[in-house]
Amino acid sequence: SDILYDLSLHSTLLNLLSRMLRAGGQAWFADPGRHQTASWIELAWDRGFDVELLGSNGEALRAPTRGEFPAG
Repeated sequence: SDILYDLSLHSTLLNLLSRMLRAGGQAWFADPGRHQTASWIELAWDRGFDVELLGSNGEALRAPTRGEFPAG
């Protein structure tokens, strides 16, 4: 889901994930590449989360990118 856009919720979201995920558990997020995403990733790393970024085709990314969505 697209929920990383609000900087004020980043800490709350990570607190929730800490309580809800078992060791080795995963949470998946969709994000269109807003600039706030990089801040969330930095905070997640600081709190010991392992963050893996994947592009729309499943390719590994080194940093968040701005996504483009096909017209439907």
